[in-house]
Order: sequence, then C-alpha cells, then structure tokens
Amino acid sequence: MRERHVRMVLPRAAAILGSVALVGVLVNFYRDAAREAAAREERIGELLDDASDLLNTSIGESGIPTYERRVVIGHAALGRAQSETLRQAKRKVDRALQIDPDNVAAQGFDSLVNQVGSKSPRAAVAKPGTLPRRFASVYYSLGNAFLAQERPDEAIESYRHAIEISPPHPEAHVGIGNALLLQGKLEEAAAVYRLALNSAPKLPEAHHALAVALHREGKFDEAFAQYTEAIQLKPDFAIAYEGLGELLFGIGRMDDAIAQYRKAIDLAPTMASAYNGLGAALAARGELKAAVASYRQALDLEPDWSVAKANLEAVLQGTHSRH
Repeated sequence: MRERHVRMVLPRAAAILGSVALVGVLVNFYRDAAREAAAREERIGELLDDASDLLNTSIGESGIPTYERRVVIGHAALGRAQSETLRQAKRKVDRALQIDPDNVAAQGFDSLVNQVGSKSPRAAVAKPGTLPRRFASVYYSLGNAFLAQERPDEAIESYRHAIEISPPHPEAHVGIGNALLLQGKLEEAAAVYRLALNSAPKLPEAHHALAVALHREGKFDEAFAQYTEAIQLKPDFAIAYEGLGELLFGIGRMDDAIAQYRKAIDLAPTMASAYNGLGAALAARGELKAAVASYRQALDLEPDWSVAKANLEAVLQGTHSRH
C-alpha cells in the first residue's frame, strides 16, 4: 500500500514540476515580449523626438513671421536648408514606421511632416486626442510653417491642435493672432493676443503682437504701453524697438523714433526694415544725406525691396514722402 502511494505521489510531483516549469517558460516569454515592445516604443519615441527637434529648430524658428511696417510678412516657400532638414525629419519618421507600421504616434507624425511644404488646400492631420504631448510642439511648428507660407487658415487649424493637446499654450494663441492679423482681422487678433497674456502675462512676444494690432487699429497710447512692456520684459527685442520707432514716427516724435530705430539696428544689424524706418525719420528731419545712406543700407540687405527703392529715389529727387 505504501509503495502504491509513493508511485502515485511521484507522477503528481512530476506533473506539478512540469507545470511550474511551463509557467516559468511562459512568464519569461511574455516578459521578454514586453521588454521588446517597451524597447520598440522607446526607440520610436527617440526617433519622433529627434524629428520634432528638427522641425522646431529649422522650420519652427526660421518660419516665424516678422513684422515689417506693421504688417506680418511671411516667406512663400521653405529655403533649401529647411527643405533638407525636413527630409531628415521624414527619414526619422520612416524609420519609426519601419519598427512598427501600426504605431499611432508615428502615423500621426508622418501625416504632419507630409503637410510641411505641401501646397494642398487643407492639412490632413491626425486626431489630436490620440497623440502624446510632444505633438503640441510639432503642431506649433507646423502652424509657423503654414503662416510663413501665408496660409493663415491652415496655420490657425494647426495652432488650435497644439492648444488642444497642451493647453493653454500661449505661444500658439499668439500664432493664431498673427494669422488673423495677416487676414486683416485686427480686433479678433487683439482678442486672441489678450487670451495669450491671460495665461502668460510675462510673454514679451504676446505684448509685442498686441502692440502691433493696436498700432494698426490706431490705438497709439495702448500700443505704446504694449511695446514698452515687451521691451522691458525682453531688452534685446529688436523688432519691438522697431515697432516703437514706427509708432513714434507716426505721431511726429522724430528724435525718439530715430533713437528706437538705432537701438533696433544695434541689436539686429541685418534688419532692413529698421534701416528703412530710420531713413524716413532722418529725411523727415531734413538729414537727407544720412537718410540716403540708411536707405542704401536697407537695399544692401534687401536688394529687391520696392519700398526702400521708392524712398531712396524720392530723397534723391527731393520729393521724399513717408513709406
């Protein structure tokens, strides 16, 4: 009886040990699979972060429009350097898709990258709710790229996606305001700039943008206050000094306008519009020789700029008028 009991116990023990071993194999299998999946996700994240950095540094910064004589000016197409950087970003996204073709983030990023430089009337973008927070900066850069190409509707759509992913995103609100300003919607632009300032009262770009909108509306006192605030928050803000110079010129304070233009030039020696404004202020004060030199400097920087050419010709002919 005892031997029979032992014989029965031994198979059970073997079965138990076998089951334990099988469980161990399965646990290790799933653990290895989880590690591989985590490694894939990490690598995809690294590739997408690299692509995001490329977009932000190349297109996001260089594509930000500048203010020239109170008008937002963009660039019709991406430059050669930006196009090459875009290709580099696309290659990184393609590598992420090779790792996992079904990765939602990689698919969404691919859709975004394909829109930069595209001439399609509408951007086909991934649903923001499915995307990680890193996509806020990508949508923001995409908005800058659209705005630089003077495509305000698409820019606004991209900026709104950035806000939805990572609220309140005051920089994206400034971008929306810039797009509205490009469309001539001054009051709407000012309202959006104020929204940006509600969440980021110390953002100098928002104060400057609001100053531009108010300036164009003819609200000079309010614009003056906003230009001044922008400069106080960012003492090397060259474009804000130029804008303040424009405002002071418009109300006849030539000495003060000249001082602001010169400050802008000191900070940004390649700012052609500041040389043009300085030339106009010098000419208005009767310093025609200095005005000619300033206009010529503007044209050295922007040889095809018709406004500076007309101003120079007017001074040389003795019939100078304000740009």
